[in-house]
Amino acid sequence: MELIENLEVHPTSEVIWNDPDMQDEWGEKVKQARRVHQTMEYEMVKEKIRKCATMHIAPRNYDKQIERIQKDGLVWLPVQRTKSYNGFSHKHFPSDKIDMNTNVYGVLSYKMEYAERFREVSGTQNTDHHVIGDLLGFPECCSKFFTEIWGDGYYDPLYQIAKNSEHEQIDERTLKVKPHIATIQYMRYAGFRLTSHFPCSLECKESIAVGKDWYDLTKEKEPLGMDYLEEILSLDTEWSVLHGVATVTTYPFTLLANSLPTKKEWKVIWDEVKTY
Repeated sequence: MELIENLEVHPTSEVIWNDPDMQDEWGEKVKQARRVHQTMEYEMVKEKIRKCATMHIAPRNYDKQIERIQKDGLVWLPVQRTKSYNGFSHKHFPSDKIDMNTNVYGVLSYKMEYAERFREVSGTQNTDHHVIGDLLGFPECCSKFFTEIWGDGYYDPLYQIAKNSEHEQIDERTLKVKPHIATIQYMRYAGFRLTSHFPCSLECKESIAVGKDWYDLTKEKEPLGMDYLEEILSLDTEWSVLHGVATVTTYPFTLLANSLPTKKEWKVIWDEVKTY
């Protein structure tokens, strides 16, 4: 996969309805499913299923967020001030300011020791993705895969994950796969995801096991949202990337987001999704 040098698309994430009737039928489902993952990242730490989670806090809701964290017996440590943006981003934009256009990226945990360790290995010069992955509850095989593929410049390695999975080669740059709902990260730009990590493959047993914890807790805490999320993740889907733009096409909607600046178009498609 050859990339265009020095091309970076501004953070974006937009859901476009393929037909006005689709918004009537799917609008509420999309709305509820989009917020499930962010809600559950917090709950997975609160229930001590994960050691840590990342969490941004903005000035406009700082007081409410900190009070909630303290009442739940959790800790949050700041890691970096970043510029605010709309949409989806693959990286942080450091800032020295603290105003309404800035938020603070930090780590949430139920134990100060874990939060301090996360912050210690999250610096620009001393980032340790293996330690971070362990604290966030990622399988070791996936952390290893991520470190290797990220080092090659693939910060949105969705085609690479498909290539590392069982697949059918449709043409030179198109793969057909059979993912599990725990390993689908192709719609995460809009928040549609069960787990929070890139799997090393779409059949990764460790990722599916981790996903079961997410699935069971979400069924308990957000049952309707989980039903909608599962329905969306199970749609026949085509993911493609070209010139820094990812296009995710489903029956009810098309999702556009920033991604790898590829010189040619690459695709991953599926019409069958495994579930629990």
